[in-house]
Order: sequence, then C-alpha cells, then structure tokens
Amino acid sequence: MSSNVLVELQNVGKTFHSAWGSVEALRDINFSCFESEFISIVGASGCGKTTLLRIIAGLEKPSSGEAFFNGEKIEGPGYDRAVVFQEPRLFPWLTVEKNISLPIQSQKGSQKTEQIVEQVLRLVEMSNFRKAYPYELSGGMAQRVAIARALAFEPKALLMDEPFSALDAQTRSRLQLQFIDLWRKTNRTVILVTHDIEEALILSQKVVIMTPSPGTIKETLEIPLAYPRNKDTLEFIELRKYILKSIL
Repeated sequence: MSSNVLVELQNVGKTFHSAWGSVEALRDINFSCFESEFISIVGASGCGKTTLLRIIAGLEKPSSGEAFFNGEKIEGPGYDRAVVFQEPRLFPWLTVEKNISLPIQSQKGSQKTEQIVEQVLRLVEMSNFRKAYPYELSGGMAQRVAIARALAFEPKALLMDEPFSALDAQTRSRLQLQFIDLWRKTNRTVILVTHDIEEALILSQKVVIMTPSPGTIKETLEIPLAYPRNKDTLEFIELRKYILKSIL
C-alpha cells in the first residue's frame, strides 16, 4: 500500500435545505484514504454514508470544510474517480462492449478505447459476453459490466455505493471474492459504502464506522485479517460483533 494520501476530508459538514426545513447529514468529518487502500464505510441507514461518498465523487459540495483528491480541492466529478452504483445502470440498447466504450470514446480515442475494453472485459471475466445486451445478462454479470465500465476510465479510485446489495446471496458472495482479486490485480483505491458489516469485513483493510444523523465518524478500525477471509473464525465473528455494537 502506498503512503501517499489520495483522499482527504477536513472538517466536512453537509446540510440539505428544502421548503419544509433543513437536515444536517454530516458533521465535522475528518477522513483520509491512501493510494491502493480498500476502505469500507458502514453505519445505520440515514447516517450519511452515501452523501460522504458523493462528496468524494464531486457529485455533492460540502456545506462546510474541504475535500481533496490527490492533493487538489474537489470541485466536481472527474475521470480520476469512477462511481459504481447499487444498480448497474447499463444502456439497454447497447451491447456490453458498447456500454463500456461509449463513455470513454471521446477521451481515449478509438484505438486506445478498443485496448481498454479488451483489458477490462478480461479483468471481470466477461470477454465471451462482449456482444450480449443487458437483458441477456444475470444480475451479477451486469454488475461486473458496470465495474468494467468504471475501470475503463482508468481512475485512481473506485467509489462503490452498495454495489452488491441487489444480488442474491450466492452471487453476492462469489462477486465479493472476484472483486478482491480484481482489486489486487489493478491496485486501485477502493472506497465502499455498505450496510452489510460482513461484506465490509470480507473485503476491506479498514472499516469506517459512522454514527446516526448527523453522521460523524465514530471510529476507523483496521482489519488485521489475511485474504481470503473466513467468516467462521472467532476473530472475524468478534470483529463483526464489535462493529454491530458500535453502530447500534
């Protein structure tokens, strides 16, 4: 893991205003993530996990404090940060390869785009389905395409908002293991928002525990378990209990 800080939030707060009132979603968030690090953010529903991720992505601006990516203040979205959502959000009228190539074509050029598409399809083990349409894919396959599309931007960081939560348990477990291999091969920084404590422990090097609204960071917990992780070990079970108790 690199010693370079890639993401840094300093005293970040976020308040949403509407006609019926204001809601303070985040308060005094101080957070950092190193290059190549895998961090999960967990907490109760409504604690501001997704809002925090959207600020890092540049999709939301903080109401107070500052957010930095690779040493520069975050002013909006950028190719250096790719977001993977809960739903794959693929264009139904485009093939797998076109779903991946379309967003990067103007940025990368035709020849480079073809090389990237080939590379990311191999990484997510979807090369044989390059000509398939989204309706021909299972939920897990579609989400792998969404991950491939995010990787095609060649981002420094993958920002993932509960990307496996809509999948059945078996597919989810298989995709989690595949994603660990993918992360190690690509050496990307990953920040994952999840409500699933077990998923956070299976995947990440650190777990950020957030308090309920307004969201604050209660603790950042380093996970001292080797990969692949066995959720039946006593150490894994004790960590899961500790995090659950911290959230409740």
